[in-house]
Order: sequence, then C-alpha cells, then structure tokens
Amino acid sequence: MLKKHQSLALGLLSFFHGACVAPPPLERPPWHGHKEGSQAWTGKMGIFTVYEADSVLTVSSPSTGEPLIVAPLKTEMLGRGGFGGGYEYFIRDDISLQVGIEGRYTEAVVLDSPLTKGGQDLFVPGDVLQFQGYVGGRWWLPMRWSQGGRLRPFVGLDLAYIPNTKFDVLARLNDAIEIPFEFSGSAYWTANLAAGLSYQWSDEVVVHFTLFHETALSESSDLTTLAIPGVDPDLIPPYPTKTTVEAGGWIGFLSVSWGF
Repeated sequence: MLKKHQSLALGLLSFFHGACVAPPPLERPPWHGHKEGSQAWTGKMGIFTVYEADSVLTVSSPSTGEPLIVAPLKTEMLGRGGFGGGYEYFIRDDISLQVGIEGRYTEAVVLDSPLTKGGQDLFVPGDVLQFQGYVGGRWWLPMRWSQGGRLRPFVGLDLAYIPNTKFDVLARLNDAIEIPFEFSGSAYWTANLAAGLSYQWSDEVVVHFTLFHETALSESSDLTTLAIPGVDPDLIPPYPTKTTVEAGGWIGFLSVSWGF
C-alpha cells in the first residue's frame, strides 16, 4: 500500500516538474508570497485514503436493558471523493495559519464481520458523507529544489471539528429479520499531523501535495432503537441500540492556493 502511495507522490512530482504541462515562467522569485502578512485562498481535492474506524454496536433487551449483541467492528473507509476550501494568512515568513472546511465521501467496508447463523453479515454500513471545519498551521522548510527552487517541503498540524456523522446501517437480528436504521453520531475532534511538498506553479499559484495522519481525540456515538418491521411495538418493544465510532488513518490531498 505504501509503495502505491509513493508512486502516486512521484507521479505528482513529475507533474510539478512539467512532465504533463509546463509551468509558466516566473516574473518574481519563488515563494515571494510566503512573507509575513501575505494571504491566500485555498481549494483542495482528496486523492486517496488509508482510513479505518473502530466501532462497537450494542443491542440491548428492551425489557431488562441487558446486552443481547455486542459486536466490535473494524471498518475500512474507502475514499470516494474529497473536497475543501480555506483561507491562509502568513504570521511570519514561511509560517502560516489556515482555516477551512472539508467534505469527505467514503465507502464503509466491515472487515471480518460477525455473521448470522446463515452466514450473512450482522451489520452492513452504508456510505459516509462527512463535513468538518479545521484550523491549523504550516511551516515551509528552507530547502528548495528544482527549476530555480520552485519545490519545497513543509510540515504542519491541524485541529478539526466534525459536528455530525451520518450513515445508514442494515442490522440483522437473525437470518429472517433485517432492520435498517441511521447512525447519527455525536460531534468529535481530531488532531492531524501533516507533511508534504509545495510547488510554485506561477507567481500567484502554489500547488500542494499533503499527506496527513488523522487521530480522533474523542469518539462519535449514537443511541437509537431497532423496531422489528411489521410488528406491533406493544407486542415486541424496540431494541435499544448504542453505536460508537472512533476513526483515524492516512489521507492525501492535492490543493491549490492563490495568493492575493
């Protein structure tokens, strides 16, 4: 998996170096916009994820509250798309503060899912669309490479707030009873360590390849009830169900900042 992402990074560098499209000539020295007081708008697009979520789904007895099913689930989050935008302000030369919003669309695949007696997955999660706000900082290292110093590495740290996580879940109490419900998880925070490469594409535009590792600082949880379809709830009361999710992993973004 890492070799795949290393190849992706090398491909992006080839793009930066003009293998696909030659960058325009610079009228000013590279990184003139990385001065104290400079500002920029940033747009970003997700390009890959190596992301997982640890969750526990507990179905309890409606009469006694005793747990009937406790299912620890490890889920792989397959990236289907990502986008975002933000604002950047340089508080010192080559050091900036950033604020912005991101959206991510992922497909959830449960690894080694618990099974019913008939061999079906007990729980099947749906796709996840998630939004978050973030604030962070970047420091561009003094090294400069390629074409008069257009290429530079950077490191950074972000703090993100996810107000809500929603996705559909299909729960099977047995092979005959399927109950769909929605997970609507509580808000949580993440901390992200970032590193990457920036390329001075033109006098006003810088292209960034960012790799960061995201760690959840708290879990997202939801308490709902599973009602058996077609059954009078007075006859068989809904089953209280608690779900917790704690996600984290590697994410890659390709972004463009325009200085003004």
